[in-house]
Amino acid sequence: MKIAYHFMVPEPPRPELDGAVQEALWLRERFGGSISFLYPLGRFSRLVPSRLCGLGSIGRLRKLDRGVDLHHLFTPSIPNYPFLAALRKPCICTVQTSQGERTLRAPASTKPRVVRLVASDPRDVPRLEHSTGIPTIWIPPGVDTGAFRRSRPPKGGDFSLLVGSAPWTRRQFSTKGIDQLLAAARAIPRLRLVFLWRGVLLHDLKARIDRAGLGTRVEVITETTDVARLLTRVHAVAVLADRPQLIKAFPHSALEALAAGRPVLTSSVLGLADLVSRQRAGVVLDSLSPSSVLAGLQAIMENYEVLAEAAMALDLSEFSRTRFLDAYGRIYRDALRQA
Repeated sequence: MKIAYHFMVPEPPRPELDGAVQEALWLRERFGGSISFLYPLGRFSRLVPSRLCGLGSIGRLRKLDRGVDLHHLFTPSIPNYPFLAALRKPCICTVQTSQGERTLRAPASTKPRVVRLVASDPRDVPRLEHSTGIPTIWIPPGVDTGAFRRSRPPKGGDFSLLVGSAPWTRRQFSTKGIDQLLAAARAIPRLRLVFLWRGVLLHDLKARIDRAGLGTRVEVITETTDVARLLTRVHAVAVLADRPQLIKAFPHSALEALAAGRPVLTSSVLGLADLVSRQRAGVVLDSLSPSSVLAGLQAIMENYEVLAEAAMALDLSEFSRTRFLDAYGRIYRDALRQA
């Protein structure tokens, strides 16, 4: 089985640090194939419509199409890409983000090339299938749960918060809560922030840290790191977004935090929020206003023992890497039989 994996984003400087790309790397390791990034520029631009993805690579995609069994697209929403018309092999599409209450429509370019949709949020399955007419299922993201050991939080007077999902654009410093977390750190003297950064907009982050006067109270990690070991020295993890299309429905950094017994501060627009709220393994925010983020952090710090105990007891077996790979294997085989 040979599969071509395609992303509609610029290629990250360190692809192995990106949660979505990590999943494709696992799939490629088991099923073989190649990974392509079809965004037309090296960096995100609000002026570039998503329909342009792949159009500059039509010749390469046609040649690739002849040598693979199927294509697997990773997209933020229902695929609407004219380049699909150049493909003859069947396509699987993983819709990586929660769709929320947005109106869902299936563009003409989606069918008949896309034969299966995989929702990243179980709440989206019926709406996606109804809107597209394409069979849709939810596959929980995979996490190597065996790599994370649940341990007691670090001792001491400081409270360390690991921040996941770095921004792709300057605007996302606000829409992903980075600016609000920096402001909260100024208001809470014992709060320390640890940023896992993918290499994009690093200068902008450091400038913001300097302006906030936080100095040594903020740590920025840009190189490959042992996340399991890193989680042993923080108390909680924050993964925030003001709309669902910004971040995967179940971010890897949040699931890894829960696997390590660390409570999570997250946003209600993400699929993860239901799990966190239901299991009381963190705090869910309805807004990313500075006051809301500050109040959410204070709630985690004040109720930390209860939230941490809930995270410690959480059953994450449905998010195992093995189940994830097996589920996609079934989808691939069904798609090939249908073709």
